[in-house]
Amino acid sequence: MPTMADVARRVGVGVSTVSCALSERRPVSDESRPRILRAIAEPDDHPDLPTRGLAARRACVIALPK
Repeated sequence: MPTMADVARRVGVGVSTVSCALSERRPVSDESRPRILRAIAEPDDHPDLPTRGLAARRACVIALPK
């Protein structure tokens, strides 16, 4: 899943603009909002499960005896 910084870099806007587009607290231009939402929905990479486990502090591994 891309971070807000990844989306901002891909679309060419600031991280605060991405945040405002998602929270709808401040207005975002009619040009930027669809581009931001498309960039979030685009699957540009696949999840790295070991890295996600480290970030979540969970391994999701079941150990079985021999």
